[in-house]
Amino acid sequence: MAPPIPNLSDVFGPSQDDLPGLVGGNTALFGVPTVLLDGGMGTTLEDDFDQKITNSPLWSASLVQNDPALLGRLHEAFLRAGSRVISTSTYQASFETYERAGYTKGDAIALMRASVKIADDVRRMDRGDVKSGSPAIAATFETPSISSSARQRPDHKLCLSLGPYGAMLPYAQEFDAIYPPPFGPCAFDPRSTTAQTNSFIVHPPRTPEKDNISIPSSSIPSEELASHLALTDFHLRRLRVFAEDEGTWSRIDLVAFETTPLLREAKAIREAVARLQSEMDDRSGGSWTMKPWYISFVFPGGNSPEERWVGGPKCDVRTIVETVFLANAETSSASSAWASSNNVPCGVGVNCTEPKYLPNVIKEMSETLRSLDFKRSCGASLPWLVVYPNGGTQYDIIHRTWLDQSSSQADTWADEVLQAIGTGMASGARVPSKGEGDLRPPEEAELRVPWAGILIGGCCKASPAHIAALANRLYPDKGTPLRDRGERMTQRYGPKYLLRLAHPVDLARSVRVLQGDSFAHLN
Repeated sequence: MAPPIPNLSDVFGPSQDDLPGLVGGNTALFGVPTVLLDGGMGTTLEDDFDQKITNSPLWSASLVQNDPALLGRLHEAFLRAGSRVISTSTYQASFETYERAGYTKGDAIALMRASVKIADDVRRMDRGDVKSGSPAIAATFETPSISSSARQRPDHKLCLSLGPYGAMLPYAQEFDAIYPPPFGPCAFDPRSTTAQTNSFIVHPPRTPEKDNISIPSSSIPSEELASHLALTDFHLRRLRVFAEDEGTWSRIDLVAFETTPLLREAKAIREAVARLQSEMDDRSGGSWTMKPWYISFVFPGGNSPEERWVGGPKCDVRTIVETVFLANAETSSASSAWASSNNVPCGVGVNCTEPKYLPNVIKEMSETLRSLDFKRSCGASLPWLVVYPNGGTQYDIIHRTWLDQSSSQADTWADEVLQAIGTGMASGARVPSKGEGDLRPPEEAELRVPWAGILIGGCCKASPAHIAALANRLYPDKGTPLRDRGERMTQRYGPKYLLRLAHPVDLARSVRVLQGDSFAHLN
């Protein structure tokens, strides 16, 4: 039997050092560990590193070959800003995107694994305990900026970033989830003047109250079953790239399935994890273990992109949370593996959504989780809440640009994010302590936090400056280098945090794509 999957509390621990203060106070953030993530990699590369990568199918993943030293600088910038977790540049990395970019399958595998190695090199060198085998990454740290105080910070964790299938499409479909067959009902057409849908359900389901009949689960369209299998295969094939290489897998601390727009994709992710565990058990004799993992959803305009039926209302937050954690008999899967209690994620949350929509989403997630008998239903410890919104802007998928090129000011954004989390948590976790008949005002009700911890960070248009602003508020008593990060970042990188690299040699070609044993020199 495989060992149990560690939870996020095992990764980060409940140390008092991880209990930051609230804005203007020293009270723990709802009494649970709070860990700072990094920010938006692709948009930071464009805004602060002066890289033009919007039109690349690979986005930030393109730098693994083209400029690994610059990719190292990106990771370093977020570490300097206060991130305790750095993400790999693999959000848009898949066999499909590498094929569109002109790479072979072997190249794609090598480059995806190299992204993990680069991030691991940076975090280990940041601690000052190892020399990198890559001259490009070593050059990243050939400056006196890494002070002895940096080595005193907590051990940084590495998160494998995995985007949804929609992130692999020519017109990014994380926000609309218009997937081509068999993944969805139709491909996105930018020339279409009619509404396009992501639902296979053509007509509203009849209800017993309305039609005096019951609708069996077998009425789910066969196309949705095919979609589930296709999405499961997509996520499983990509997971194998990392899991099947022992060196790569050992460097990863947690796995993030990000910007998920569809319930059926969340189900597919759960089944992919279950199938991966089964495959690796057979190979390892039961000694292989899945890393702690979470699913975060996107809520453009404050709502799920998924239509319950064509032209119908959007999927509600409660259904999303129940799908993530519970084994539901109304499965759209050809198997029940997606609903197994053995593949329950360690966290759920929201990312790449404007901060102003966070309070209601967090409230509904907290209320749903609180209403579930979680440990009895899932056989797992309480999950973590994951929150990393964008910089407050909207993305135009047709023109591949941000409607508002400038993101919110870092300090304003950080205040808005923390206030949104506070509002959502306080309202969603507050219950009458004397039972449902308690008539006391809401502000006097008992606060029962249904989360084991909180992961907070930023997504697109959230730069190192935004993460530094969060760090200054979350860790007000830490002193330097956590205090006054904005000033420190400005001194180092300039007023726009533009990281100007001085390459003594052509480091952009120090890592090359080779046939067969690609990137063997990085292992």
